Amino acid sequence: MSMNSPVPSSIGGIKSLARQIKHATGASHAAALDSAAQTARFQNYAHAQRTLAVHVAATPLADARSDSYPLFLTFYWKDKETGERGRETLTMQLSAAWTSLITVQQLAHNRSLYDLQPMASDHLEGKHYCSGQMEAREHACAAARVFQFMDATRLRPSASYSRVYPSGNSRNCIPHSDHPSVWFDPTTRRYLFVDEPYVRAIGEREEQERERWAISHLQVVAKPTWQGMYHPLRQSGSQIYFISHAFSGVSVKPLVAAVDRIPLCTADRWTGESAAATPRFNSPLSGQPLPNAEPTPRARMQHDDPARPPLTFHREVGLLLNKLIGLCRRRTGIKTHLESVRDVLRELLMTSSAEEDLSDAEMLAIYEINNTSVQPILHPDWPQRSALEEDMRKLRGLLLQEFAFKAYGSALARHLGAAERSLGAWR
Repeated sequence: MSMNSPVPSSIGGIKSLARQIKHATGASHAAALDSAAQTARFQNYAHAQRTLAVHVAATPLADARSDSYPLFLTFYWKDKETGERGRETLTMQLSAAWTSLITVQQLAHNRSLYDLQPMASDHLEGKHYCSGQMEAREHACAAARVFQFMDATRLRPSASYSRVYPSGNSRNCIPHSDHPSVWFDPTTRRYLFVDEPYVRAIGEREEQERERWAISHLQVVAKPTWQGMYHPLRQSGSQIYFISHAFSGVSVKPLVAAVDRIPLCTADRWTGESAAATPRFNSPLSGQPLPNAEPTPRARMQHDDPARPPLTFHREVGLLLNKLIGLCRRRTGIKTHLESVRDVLRELLMTSSAEEDLSDAEMLAIYEINNTSVQPILHPDWPQRSALEEDMRKLRGLLLQEFAFKAYGSALARHLGAAERSLGAWR
């Protein structure tokens, strides 16, 4: 072992160093273990086992349970100035194998996971060398925080940002957003927007802006005490917010309760293994076939879900709304309230539809107004008024059939009633 090699800080690191000593000196296995332990500043290998066992038992990330699944996160590093190389491996315990929490393809959907490659069903490794030991530790801890979040919530990362923006438009994003990520529940197909701005960026004025935004867009905003995934430092770091549609999004209350039990994992509290870059780290399950990651389960057909209108409903209502809005676009009292109905329905479609059913563009087109060729009515005559009233009755019937006993039915009925009253007073 060279003078510049990292000092091992775990049983795994001591064993790895012992193999090197045994190979280099021909010492017995027991003698090599004692020598490696002494290099790590222990009296002997037995002393290292006793000491590190106590340390591991007090470390939530490595708190081994009989029903737990270990995950090893490994990053290699090289200092360009000194030429020194090393390896950092963080061990964490999950309630399920990592392949049950995320697919290999979904790793690319998160900023802290995209550089990971699967080595075994208990091991993920960084694809590229880090520029130093601290950077490698930071990458390992950042990935660990994401796995902590997935393990606690059972949500998966998504690239479908349009599913969480009101009306599918990024311009409607919550004010002062930073370091966002999108998550979805593979069982319910509901989405969550996670926002992690810096603490110093959100003052009282910004909080009030975000509250007004949430009210106007039917969003629920929750702030856990857990410091989040991006950069959890109390004074200068980021803070995490959960943002979800009040009726069609992921319920945030149980999520907050789940993540508030997550222990803090940061590089300045490093509990992983630091070792030489060679030999390369092999996990206990290394060499075994990597099981196929569980795919995201397909959603049930929409008409099988009582909380989700079928796609045929959206298409029929979309045509009717676009026709009415086009004809009445000079009548503000009708146009404004029908647009509110359309926005609620479009948001519901965007946040509850299965990802495999339609593309974002196809879903947006259902409620897209494309009737500039329709001549707007300025002053309706009797046949025009009768036709408009008939379309309004048809629209009310469709909405009543789908939303009569649902929380957002009252909001739709309120807007539709206001549009009907405006039509009745239109001369």
